[in-house]
Amino acid sequence: MSNFYVLIHGQEATKRNFPPHGFTPKSIAEKRFKENTTAAALSFNLVLPFLTRVNKAVEAHVDEGTEISTQEFAKISKTAGLQTAVAFVDLSARVTIQTALAVSLIEANKPLGNAVVYSWDMYPRLHRKYMGDFLQKLHLPRFIAAMLGPETQAADLEVFQTAVGPLAAFEDSVKRHVLYATADTVVEVTRALIEAPKKGKAVFGRLALQTTTLLSKALGAAGGRAVRGDVGEYWGEFAGAFLGPFVAARVILLISSEKKKKVA
Repeated sequence: MSNFYVLIHGQEATKRNFPPHGFTPKSIAEKRFKENTTAAALSFNLVLPFLTRVNKAVEAHVDEGTEISTQEFAKISKTAGLQTAVAFVDLSARVTIQTALAVSLIEANKPLGNAVVYSWDMYPRLHRKYMGDFLQKLHLPRFIAAMLGPETQAADLEVFQTAVGPLAAFEDSVKRHVLYATADTVVEVTRALIEAPKKGKAVFGRLALQTTTLLSKALGAAGGRAVRGDVGEYWGEFAGAFLGPFVAARVILLISSEKKKKVA
C-alpha cells in the first residue's frame, strides 16, 4: 500500500491507500497493446471513423443533388482512409507515450510513481460504475456504460470511495490524468513544430491548453469531492474537462492582448 502525497503531510485520515499496481514494464506494455488492438477497439478507432467520413462525403453529394461516379467514390474512400490512418497513428502515438512513461515509473518503483500508475490504470474502469449510475437515473439501459471502459473492480471503488478531503482529491485527479496530459502535450507540441506557421505561439497555446485542462479537472474534482463525495469528484472532473479549454482560450487571449499593448 502507498499513501504518499505531495500536498498532504501527516494527515492519514485524508489520504487514499493505493494498492500495488501489479505491473512489470513488460506486462503493462502487453496490456496496453491488447486493449488497443481488440476487435472492438479497432472497430471504434478505424472502421467507424472511416465509414463516418465516407458517409459524410456521400451525404454532401446527396444534399447538393450531384451524382457520384465510381471514380469519385474511390477518391472519397481514399481520402477517408488516409484521414482515418493519420488519426489512428496520432492515437497510437499518445498511447505509446503514456505507456513509456508508465514503464519508467514502474522501473523507478517510487511510492508517488506507483500511485500514478495505479490511478492511471484505474480511471477507465470508473466509467462503468458512475456513468452506469447516471444512465440508470435517466431510465436508460445501464449496459451502455460497458462501451466506455473495462468493468469496475471492487478494489477500484474501495480506493476511489475513500473519504478524503478536497486537497487529496485535487492531487489524485492529477495522478489519474498526468500521463494522458503529458502524452497529449508531446504529440500536440510536435505537431505544432511541424505544421504551424507561427511555431512559438502554437507551442505556447498547446502547453497552455493541456496544463489548464489538467488543473481544471483537478479543481473540479476537489470541488466535487467537497460537495458530493466520490460522485462529486468523478463528475467534477468532467466539468473541469469541459471548462478547461474555454479557460485556456481566455488566458491565451488575455496574454496576447497584454503583449500587443506593450508593443503598441
